[in-house]
Amino acid sequence: MNSYRLLQTGTFILLLLLLLIHIPGNAYAKDFYVSYTLSDDSDYDLSDNECNICEEGGECCTNWSTQSACCTFRAAIEQANATAGEDTIYVNTSYTIELESELPAITSPVNIYADKYADNPTLDGTNAGSNADGLKIYANTTIINDGDYNFNIKNFHGNGILVDNTDAVLKLDSVSINSNGENGIYVRNGKIDKESSFSITSNGGHGIWQETDEMLELGYYPISISNNGGSGIWAGREDLTSRVPVRIVSGLNFSDDDLHGISYNQGWGIYATGCLDGGTFESSDVNCTSVELDKVSIRGNGNWGIESEKNITITNSQIMENGQNEEAGGILSQEGAITGLSIRVDYNGGPGIHSVKSDISLADVVIEYNKGDGVLTGENGNVAFDADPNLLYSKTLDTNRSSQRLSYITRNDGRGIKGNSVSIHEPIFISGNGSWGIEAGSEGLIMGYLDDTATTAFEQYSKVDSNGDGELCYEWNGFLEPLDCTGGGIFSEGGVQAANTYITDNGGPGIFAYGTIDLLRIVIQSNKGDGVRVGTGDGSGRDGSVLIDSDTEYSEINYNQGNGIKVDGCAVKWANDYWYDGCVSVAIHAPINITENGGWGIDASDGVYMGVESVVTYDADVVPLTELSTISGNGKGFDCYKVDSDGNIDETVCTGGGIFAGREEDGEELDNVKIYNTLIENNGGAGIVVEEAIAELAMIKIAENEGPGIQSGSSKGGGGVHIVPNDGYDGYRDDFIVDNKGSGILAKSCVNKNISGGSGCISVAVRNSTQIDSNGGWGIEAEGDVFMLASPEQRSRVVKNGWGDECYEYHSLDGVTFPVDCIGGGVYSKRNIKIKSAYFCDHQQEDILAEGETITEDVMYCQ
Repeated sequence: MNSYRLLQTGTFILLLLLLLIHIPGNAYAKDFYVSYTLSDDSDYDLSDNECNICEEGGECCTNWSTQSACCTFRAAIEQANATAGEDTIYVNTSYTIELESELPAITSPVNIYADKYADNPTLDGTNAGSNADGLKIYANTTIINDGDYNFNIKNFHGNGILVDNTDAVLKLDSVSINSNGENGIYVRNGKIDKESSFSITSNGGHGIWQETDEMLELGYYPISISNNGGSGIWAGREDLTSRVPVRIVSGLNFSDDDLHGISYNQGWGIYATGCLDGGTFESSDVNCTSVELDKVSIRGNGNWGIESEKNITITNSQIMENGQNEEAGGILSQEGAITGLSIRVDYNGGPGIHSVKSDISLADVVIEYNKGDGVLTGENGNVAFDADPNLLYSKTLDTNRSSQRLSYITRNDGRGIKGNSVSIHEPIFISGNGSWGIEAGSEGLIMGYLDDTATTAFEQYSKVDSNGDGELCYEWNGFLEPLDCTGGGIFSEGGVQAANTYITDNGGPGIFAYGTIDLLRIVIQSNKGDGVRVGTGDGSGRDGSVLIDSDTEYSEINYNQGNGIKVDGCAVKWANDYWYDGCVSVAIHAPINITENGGWGIDASDGVYMGVESVVTYDADVVPLTELSTISGNGKGFDCYKVDSDGNIDETVCTGGGIFAGREEDGEELDNVKIYNTLIENNGGAGIVVEEAIAELAMIKIAENEGPGIQSGSSKGGGGVHIVPNDGYDGYRDDFIVDNKGSGILAKSCVNKNISGGSGCISVAVRNSTQIDSNGGWGIEAEGDVFMLASPEQRSRVVKNGWGDECYEYHSLDGVTFPVDCIGGGVYSKRNIKIKSAYFCDHQQEDILAEGETITEDVMYCQ
């Protein structure tokens, strides 16, 4: 039994040895060395497992002593195709390989190396044929030049490389593909390995054209695609029957300054279709991303730098100088969203960034010098700054972001930013754009806050300055067309919430909105038009209010060539539970300086709350602010500007004064003008004009205005003045109405509401110690009853009125201030006067003059 088994074993081994002896020589992968470049001959014998162009023992290679050196590049490919396994072709020559005809396709896996003895070998297809491609890849795996030296493919009349096998994978390392007649790389089927490194330049077609339904993923090693006659990358069939997404990332070996380059191609930098990561193109799938880029420079391409069918995500990149040939721009998504983090988009021949149908989310970007809008969305698109860059449609915020993050939207030939809504949650500079700095649609604008709740403001200030003065502006409607360069700082069809922002030197209003404007720590200066403008005044219903939130820091609205604040609408309640008596146009709950504006400091169609803490219940007592506000030097401008209902900015006459308020068209008498702790002085018209409401004043000084200190009432009906005690304020002080060019208080009508214990037609009620001195006309001049009811310890003082050289009065019908005679004395009423605890002295006419009843108590006169 054991002998039989031994015999069986020996027989098996003998048979195995015989089989090995008879296995053909091409069963194993082989190495082939290309050193001979003086011919383009084919391999002599594909069955001998050797690369040579001679018969055995022949001498067909000049300058070489052995046939092992007789291996041409063509012969090496032929032999590699004939040899099973993954073969390797070493190109051991520094010379140019000049082909005489098209090479055979690579059908078997092969590695092609520029060997250490070679210095940039070149495969030249000048004479390879009229339609010849350089390398045709049909094998499952092809690696070109996985080494340290360059390998060049150039001058083919067809494609530099053609990939056409469903399972083909092409990997390139330091390969240069240039000056070919068609595309640098044309992937009809298969794909390019993501770890490829190459330079594709000066080809007649696209740098890379990938038709197959396979993601084009590159960038783990450096790539450069430039100066091609088509696009840098065209992903998908031109008829969109196949869709290809593009992902270019930065490898681990990239430094902060390394960028992939896709530049100076005649077409698009990148045109991409399809979906990354399993998104569904045909549906409204928000996960469908067509382009994802990191550390890419897309520069000087003839059409859009990037255009995609769906979403685009781009980080740490620059998109510059694109679109000059076709009047296209930087980044365009036809149906998807665009997310950008730490990118530059500038000097493009159209808009910087444009999403036709969806949203744009940006952070830490520079977008400037584009021919058109800097950032533009379609009708329903929204723009957000500092949204989470990893979540395309999310408004989740990176609350740990660097405090140094800052965006710049500057010097674009159009609007800086345009979106249906605009949310800016990082510091931003929006400067020098030809039209509006920001134009928001019906969903409005929020900026300067940490998030959309508008509860926490940024410490850093943003700027919206020098916009709206462009000479040539454009907008994109599928093509560039002229846009009126008129504009200003911010325009919104909805509301505006802004904090910690400078809005200065714009060529139109600082802020113009149809909805309510909510401000905190704001500086609005030197704009060509109103500082803040709400509503159109045309009865369109696009009317809102202005709210300046509670705060201890000062806001500034100064030097604007129009009104400081002009409001055509009003509100009864704001969203954050501010309640007011009646309809309020302007509510200021923080200290503010409104100075040197060309028109009125405040021009409000209805009520004004100013210098008081926020009112949080309907019937709450008013609490004055501890800081003094100022309204001074307004109404003296020479050139003023206004915005009409069509958004045009027109020159107008500068007329105005300190505050105009209280126009109640229904005639209802409301205490909806409350002005506390405010200095109103040196304005070019009346200090305060209140038409059809009661002006409630406390802790005020109204001085040296070119018109009455306070004028109430109009030809339309009632109005009155009520100066109330401020006993609850720590640091009690008198009120002052002094040195005005007109009457101190001119009440041209009266109200029937019970104030100061009176009823009937009441024009003026003074219930605090008030100094009414040296006004050009009467100290108080009233149509109805006058009450002055101070305590003996807080005696009022009415002296030296009526001696003015020039006096003025506001005319309610045409809205101008006109001169009147300076005639007056202390207090005059066409009805009744009741005075307690006051001092009168040195008037041009009577101290007290009533056409009705006069009642005095504890009144003193000078001798």
